[in-house]
Amino acid sequence: EKVKAFRTKTINVQKDVQGQKNKLDKAFGKALADIQKAVSDIVTAMAKEKGFKAAVASSSLVYADKSLDISDDVLTQLNQKLPKVALSFE
Repeated sequence: EKVKAFRTKTINVQKDVQGQKNKLDKAFGKALADIQKAVSDIVTAMAKEKGFKAAVASSSLVYADKSLDISDDVLTQLNQKLPKVALSFE
């Protein structure tokens, strides 16, 4: 009986942990989407303002001249536009 009760309790705890993990994953995904949307808006505005035709993630580049890097400008504007990101655990 004690082994059966322990197994049942273990299964219930595992279900609870999985449920909490799912909530955390969903909140993280939403927060990341909010950040990506803000970055996209910032880069789009910068492209219009500065007249460049394309923006490529630095992780996709093999080489680019440092003068073409807008990362610091984007980060500065992102910190102004989105100083905090709320996590919602619904």
